[in-house]
Amino acid sequence: MKYNKHKIKISSVVYNFLYLGIYQGFNFLFPLIITPFLLHIIGIVNFGILSAVQALMNIFLIIVDYGFNMSGTKEISSNYDNKVIVNNVVNSILCVKVLIIIFAFVLLASLIFFVPQFNSQAILYLLSFALPLGRAFFPVWFFQGMQKMQYLIYFSIISKGLAGIFIYIFIRQPEDYIYVNLIIGSMDLIGSILMLVLIYNNFKYKFYIPIKKDLFTQLKNGFFLFLASFFSMVMSNSYLIILGFFGTGNEIGIYSVSDKIVFFIKQLPVIAFQAIYPYACRTWERSKLAFLKLIKKLYVCFFVILLGINIIVSFFSIQLVSFFTKSEIENISKLFSIMCFVSIIAGLNLPSLIGMLVTNENKTIGIINFTAAALSILIGILLIKSYSYWGALGSMFIVESFITISQFIILLRKYNKLKHSYL
Repeated sequence: MKYNKHKIKISSVVYNFLYLGIYQGFNFLFPLIITPFLLHIIGIVNFGILSAVQALMNIFLIIVDYGFNMSGTKEISSNYDNKVIVNNVVNSILCVKVLIIIFAFVLLASLIFFVPQFNSQAILYLLSFALPLGRAFFPVWFFQGMQKMQYLIYFSIISKGLAGIFIYIFIRQPEDYIYVNLIIGSMDLIGSILMLVLIYNNFKYKFYIPIKKDLFTQLKNGFFLFLASFFSMVMSNSYLIILGFFGTGNEIGIYSVSDKIVFFIKQLPVIAFQAIYPYACRTWERSKLAFLKLIKKLYVCFFVILLGINIIVSFFSIQLVSFFTKSEIENISKLFSIMCFVSIIAGLNLPSLIGMLVTNENKTIGIINFTAAALSILIGILLIKSYSYWGALGSMFIVESFITISQFIILLRKYNKLKHSYL
């Protein structure tokens, strides 16, 4: 009997892993499919403007998520067999999200009203708010906590499938670019509503407004995780946002296309990170020295693999760029060829990140992310104002180097301390 329970548990983990992989695959393929189409229809200038707005909306997305994808998942998974507690967590998070989305909209409206650069594209920014609104109420934290990952696939089929269909139908001329984010966000919102209906109907939960104490508890639980995600997102999107202030539409387009392609390359080490992290946790519990040796091996493996991939990608940069767009191929391929090697530096901070997460250096991670976000803004403004997208690339190189070196030094000190304690 014990054997059967263990077998079912392992089977559940495997299936959930496969479901999550399919879900991430939809998220990965969607921009890969629609980007060449959008570049062909709306042009590189409008695509650059659209990408700059999406970069800002990604920050708003972090605000409305508020770390619940981590804190909510943990709380539900710890109490998945207690229907009363889970019901209260679901209602508390949803109610808090309503308050946060109102705050986020007021913040966006203030930016549009007081900042000329936002005011000039007011309609585009208002329509693009559909992106964080659509994802705000998608309960990914519930399905992860309950280990019902197959429902994520349903959401992807509904939201991404409908969004792709409507983009191909309604985006027919360059001026239609202002509706792209609205279409994607609206389809996400439809998918989110259907998933919430499914939760309350299939899992037999009831909606009610929780007491203030429960709402404040959720705000407290997600706060530090929100800060860590927020600083990381600010750093990732700051270059494109700053370029939106100082660059021309063509320069924004050149950078955004290169950044989109490099994003796909960056997903490879991220997938490796997700696969290795559980094993690293178990290794740490078994042997501290074995864990630190594992991290050393990961540095070597990540460097060799990323270097090989980026050499090949850089060699075929023109062919790769031409798949996405037929304009500015030479400028984009030059920028992309160098940017892809910066992704090696970014990838090399993942082994140390594994080490810091496993050894509970969460506060240190937050400090590094905050410093990196501040550097990305300060250095980005200085370099981008003078050197356009090349300045963005230089800023990216400096900030990613800072993160990787800082984390490496901290982990090296921990390694030496543990090594000497075992001698």
